[in-house]
Amino acid sequence: MIMDSASEESDTYRATPSKPGRSSVLLEALSRRARRHPGDPVVHRALGIAHLAAGNARPAVRHLGIAMNLLRRDTTSGACLQDTLCARLELALLLPVLVPLCMRLGRRQTARRLVMEALLV
Repeated sequence: MIMDSASEESDTYRATPSKPGRSSVLLEALSRRARRHPGDPVVHRALGIAHLAAGNARPAVRHLGIAMNLLRRDTTSGACLQDTLCARLELALLLPVLVPLCMRLGRRQTARRLVMEALLV
C-alpha cells in the first residue's frame, strides 16, 4: 500500500479559502459517490481535492492515497492499452497534488515513496 497509517495523522491545511456551504454540499455528494463506487479512483481523487480545498488535510491525504492505490492496481492489471494509459494519466495528475501536501505535513518519507513507486509503475 502506498499510504501508511501515519499519513492519516495531520493538521488542518487550507490552501485557499472555500465557501463553507458549497464545499459541504460537494463533500457530501462526493462522499456518497465514493460509498457507492469505492473502487473508482477518479471519485477518490475528486473527494481528496475537495477535502483539501475545504481545509481537511487528513481526509484529503486519505482519499488521494486510496486513489493512488487504485490507480497503481489499474496500471498493472493487464487491461487494454487505453485503460492502462488512462490510469497512468490519472496517477500523473495526483502526484503534483499529493507530494507537496505530504511535504507540507512533514511526511517527507511518504512523498519520496510516492515518487519512487510512481516511477516504477
